[in-house]
Amino acid sequence: MAAEAGPAPVGSKGGRRDGLWLLVSWIVLSIIGCLLVALVWGPHIPPGDMSNTAASQQVDITVLATIATPVVIGILLYLGWALTFWRQKPGDETDAAPIHGNTRITALWITVTSVIVLALAVYGTV
Repeated sequence: MAAEAGPAPVGSKGGRRDGLWLLVSWIVLSIIGCLLVALVWGPHIPPGDMSNTAASQQVDITVLATIATPVVIGILLYLGWALTFWRQKPGDETDAAPIHGNTRITALWITVTSVIVLALAVYGTV
């Protein structure tokens, strides 16, 4: 007796691995973006290096912008991916499968965002 194949997991759509593609794209774009922000854009961020105080502020702003870059890239990449690949097909009026909470993803999301915000707050304060 052969086992029947169950329904495809939500989000799999023909075996495409969206999560893996998003992760790899995010890592590559984050590395490129952080390098561009730190090395190209960072030296030109106001207030410049006109005085000792301005030079230290510029270093702080460059570090904070470099840390924020992967977050911004992640949000924009996810938005673009969702608009491009997960849109409703023309003529499809059916409802999607109900989504239930995933505790691991929720805990990971809260932990990562908390660490980023606290790290930025500590760096900005010190």
